[in-house]
Amino acid sequence: MGYSKTKTTVLAIAGFVCVAGLVVWQSLYTRSKTESVSIPSPRIVSLAPNLTEILFALGLEDHITAVTDNCDYPPAAAEKHRVGSFWQPDLESILAARPDILIALDIPQHRPIVSRLEQSGCTCLSLRIETLEHLMPTIQEIASVTGRIKEGGILIQDIDMRLKSFSSDPDKVRPKILWVVQRDPLRVAGTRTFINQLLNLAGGINAIGPTLYEYPPIGAEELLAAVPDIIIEPSEMTDSSERNSQVNFWSHYSSLPAVRNDRLYLIPSGLVSRLGPRIPDAVAVIANCIQSPAAQP
Repeated sequence: MGYSKTKTTVLAIAGFVCVAGLVVWQSLYTRSKTESVSIPSPRIVSLAPNLTEILFALGLEDHITAVTDNCDYPPAAAEKHRVGSFWQPDLESILAARPDILIALDIPQHRPIVSRLEQSGCTCLSLRIETLEHLMPTIQEIASVTGRIKEGGILIQDIDMRLKSFSSDPDKVRPKILWVVQRDPLRVAGTRTFINQLLNLAGGINAIGPTLYEYPPIGAEELLAAVPDIIIEPSEMTDSSERNSQVNFWSHYSSLPAVRNDRLYLIPSGLVSRLGPRIPDAVAVIANCIQSPAAQP
C-alpha cells in the first residue's frame, strides 16, 4: 500500500495453510449489503495499491475503472482514472466511475465510502489485510467475486511456493537488522510488525526487542544498545543522492557494526509496504541485503 513511510499499513506474518490453491480461514472481510456474487464483466474501483496489484495479477486489468493516486504498480495502473488518494478517496469521483464492484480496506478512511456505495447497490468488499495470513483469503475472495477462481488458485499456489522457498539453517547465526521507517525522529519497525516476520523469513532477526508500539521512536541510547549488523531503510528514492544522505546520517553512529562495515541498504518502499502478490519479491530483496555484505541490493 506507495504510502508514506509513517503511514504505511503494516502486516504481521502468521502461518497459513494452502492446499491446491484453497485456503481455510475465518471471516476476514465484510461483504456489502448486496449479496457478493460473481459479475461477468464488472467495472471495478480499487482503493488500495496492494488490492490493485492483486486485481492485475488476476488478469482484471481491463475491468479496473479507477484506482487511487497511490496505485503505481504495475505501470499500467498509473494510466487508470484516479479517485483521490489512499488516505482520502474522493466519493464523487468514485460514484462518477459507476463501479459494479468496490474493493477497499477495512480502515476508517474507507468505511464511509463503502457505506455510501452499498446504498447504491454496488458490491463492496471491505477487506482486512494486516497479516500474511490474510493475503491468501483476500486473493480468493476477490477472485470469487470477479469470476477468477482458477486464476486466484494459481496465484495463491505461486505465492505459497515462493515463500516456502525461503528457508535458512536454524543453527546459522542470524544478523541483527534495524529496519528504519523514519530518520528524524528515528522510528523503526518493532517485533509486532509484518516487517519482523519478513526479516525472519529472509534469514535475519530484528535488532529491536519487544516494544509497546509497532513502529516506535527510539533514542540514541536504544539505538546503540540494539547493535545492528545491518540497517535497512525503505525509501521512495534509492538513487545516489539518497544513498549519500543515508551514509551522512549514519556516519554519526560509526560505532554500530552496520555503519562500521558499510552494511547500509536502501530498498524500494513500494515493494515492501504492500501485502500483495510481490511479497515474495520483498523477502528476496531483504535476503539479498543479508547475503551481500557491503553492497547495495
